Amino acid sequence: MSTSGNRPFVVVRLFEATSDVDSTFRMFSEDFALIYASSVEGARSAVERAGREPEAQYRNAVGEQITWSLKRIVDIAPVLDEDLSRDADLYSRTFDRLEPYDEITAPDSAATD
Repeated sequence: MSTSGNRPFVVVRLFEATSDVDSTFRMFSEDFALIYASSVEGARSAVERAGREPEAQYRNAVGEQITWSLKRIVDIAPVLDEDLSRDADLYSRTFDRLEPYDEITAPDSAATD
């Protein structure tokens, strides 16, 4: 995609993996992508058009068919620093409750502060 006249946006996508054998198996992946568009709406359109590209199917080591599919677009935001030729801040979000974040980011659920 040409970047001429477009701005960089960070796109946060949520993917889900399922198994054809184990209906209780679910795994999720939060992916960050950089997309160039003239507006948030343009970025959303581009993501929706191309959003299914990373979807994949494969057989795992025990023969199950694993399917990764786009679950949702979580966020689209302009990058914080558009000069990507050097170290730059790309994305930030705020939230008012730490507990849900801790549930998915804690290296060990038994760990304490």
